[in-house]
Amino acid sequence: MAAPQQIQVVKPDPDPTLLTTESLLREISHLKELTSERFRTHEVRTDSIENRLNHKYIETADAIRNLRDLHEEKFQGLDKLGRQAREDNQTRLDAAFKSANDTRDKIEESLTKQIEAVTKATNEASKATNEKIDRLTSRLDTGEGKSKGAGDLWGYLIGIAGVAFGAAAIFLRH
Repeated sequence: MAAPQQIQVVKPDPDPTLLTTESLLREISHLKELTSERFRTHEVRTDSIENRLNHKYIETADAIRNLRDLHEEKFQGLDKLGRQAREDNQTRLDAAFKSANDTRDKIEESLTKQIEAVTKATNEASKATNEKIDRLTSRLDTGEGKSKGAGDLWGYLIGIAGVAFGAAAIFLRH
């Protein structure tokens, strides 16, 4: 077998490995600067978006709170109106009952006066009839007009019965 040949490595001057390494390091540095600048830009944008979202969250929370307060105020107002309506209805109902009671009292008073008037008229008619009966009785006692007195007596009795029925009809009608 033949002896291995030695390979000779020739390095040019200047060494391209060093130049490549320097170039790579320089580009990596530029890349790091660009990347960090981009990250800073994204970070600023993210902070801006976060601030806007926080602001919108606060605005939304305030709007919700205001809406809740408004609804509570409206419901309290409705509750107050309901209570006021119930109180007004009770007042009207009390006034109606008082008016009905006053009317009933006036009707009772009027009926009492009418009954008293009918009773008075009946008593006066009765008294007048009794006086007539007494006069007739005295005439009969004296013996005057026996047949005429009996006929008149029946007339007076029928008249008294008519007056009594008339008074009863007036009394029952009212």
